[in-house]
Amino acid sequence: MRENVVEHIQALGEAGVAALADVKSFICADEILDMEMTPLVRTESTFTAQVLGTGVWVVRFELVADDGAMVADRLNVHCTCPVPRVWCKHAVAVALQMMWHPEWPLTAKLVGEAEEEYEVDATRRYDDVVVDTKDVVTSTLEIMSKQDLVDVINALRHENPLAEPTVTKYVLPFSSQPLPAMEAVQDEMKFAKFLFDVAYTEKKVEEAAHNLENAGNVIRSHADATDFQNDKLKLLCSLESLIFDAIAWTHRITYPVGSVVVALEKLYQHHVVIAHDTQPPTKLLVDWIVDIFLVPGGYLRPHLADYAELLEDEDLDVIITKAHTRCPRHPENVLPLEIDVALLRNNMQEVKRLCAEYGNYDALLLFYQRNGMDLGAEKLVTAALDSADPVELTPEVLYAAAAKYFGADGTRMYHRYWFEKDVSIESFLDYIRLPDMDFAEAMFVLQSVEEAATNPDYMLLAATYFKLFDVGFTLITTASPSTSMAAHFAEHVGLVYDPEWAFGVIFTHIREQISRALAQENMPATRATLNCLMDRMLTLKKKAKEVSGSPDTDAYWGFQVGALKAEFGSHPVVKDVFAEWGF
Repeated sequence: MRENVVEHIQALGEAGVAALADVKSFICADEILDMEMTPLVRTESTFTAQVLGTGVWVVRFELVADDGAMVADRLNVHCTCPVPRVWCKHAVAVALQMMWHPEWPLTAKLVGEAEEEYEVDATRRYDDVVVDTKDVVTSTLEIMSKQDLVDVINALRHENPLAEPTVTKYVLPFSSQPLPAMEAVQDEMKFAKFLFDVAYTEKKVEEAAHNLENAGNVIRSHADATDFQNDKLKLLCSLESLIFDAIAWTHRITYPVGSVVVALEKLYQHHVVIAHDTQPPTKLLVDWIVDIFLVPGGYLRPHLADYAELLEDEDLDVIITKAHTRCPRHPENVLPLEIDVALLRNNMQEVKRLCAEYGNYDALLLFYQRNGMDLGAEKLVTAALDSADPVELTPEVLYAAAAKYFGADGTRMYHRYWFEKDVSIESFLDYIRLPDMDFAEAMFVLQSVEEAATNPDYMLLAATYFKLFDVGFTLITTASPSTSMAAHFAEHVGLVYDPEWAFGVIFTHIREQISRALAQENMPATRATLNCLMDRMLTLKKKAKEVSGSPDTDAYWGFQVGALKAEFGSHPVVKDVFAEWGF
């Protein structure tokens, strides 16, 4: 290739990138140009960079030459973010940065094509790249004397007083006499990192979460055992480091992380206890609060109220100011923190204003409940239960509040609200399962939701739940519901009343499933689907005998199986599966 990837992208120019990307990505890219972007690795044909935005994303450009071509004729673009576009805003931002600052991409590590170790893996969002971070500063620091290093650090402290809290935080673990417990703590933290690095299954994620909680317990036990405030402060800093690391590790896991969130909650509880026992410098506590609230990819936030006794009123102003300084382009990220501050100050009007801006009223409900304002709380919950009202509470809060203020009626109102808000078979089933519900009331609610009222599947679901054979039979023969819902009704209701008809409906659905299975190119998957259907057919045969009381169920079942063999038996996979099951 005559042209390397950096030159290729720079030659595209803004117009070229704008033509390749959609308008939204091109506009949004401008919003993240002020965020941290780090060149990682480059070869003649590839360039990889890291973007720190709402998360940590890796962007990769690759020049590809088709067979026989002398120059690259295609540019492959990939980003580990979840946006399903080739040119997402992160890729556009990196390309623009390369154009506007030509020296920037040249700071990436240059390796030969054979040396490159990076591969894009969409399941891993961070630490996928082995990067040599040595630069001129690092190389120089390694050969400087201890006194020279002290002089440099003191000069930085003098020129930038705002760095003092950060410097203090990082030197505390090395102050006074070595803490005997620190070695054990560091070992636990290293082991925690190792377990997260190999957390490639749900079981391993749970194991990593268990060890994370254990590491927090070790830190807490050592903090409780020492009487020296400085040692407690070291352990507090170690706990903070563990929490930040755990959030970063969790951010790149593709499996469910509920167990990790539970462990993080335990770590936050330890932090509150140790902080109250230690009374850390206010600047350190303020930095911790701001950092943990704004950490990218945070799955759980601490409660500001837990630290209220350690903060003065002016400290709250400093927290908000620092948070806005950290997110000048995204003030919405600071809103949850501002709401917590307003709650601490018991400022109802400010809580109302911020909740309206945030789009969630959990904090206002908490304010009403904490101040004994039951009438205000009831009005707020009533508004939240109205799908046409803009007031919203998180589902868990709304469910508990509806039950608290309106009893059984509140639970019914909650499930009706969710059915109207999220029209789905699942939410309708949740509603009709409520105690004292009947078919007439279910139909009344169904008719009030236009999208569901015109879909026969919803009425057929109610007929199935309330065991109304005549209603279901009429719907299936006149209203054309989905074959899956019709088969569900036939199996759970129809077999009792009319097994011959029910088998006809059920096997219509089985016939569709076999057709779809045979259309697959993956033969193992086809065979697995057919085996599941064979098992279902045998189960239906046994169930029909038990529930119908008819001596003819085997004959009805055999007729349908024979029809399937006649229709699909010539297919080799179907033939083998039928033979294996003895049909």
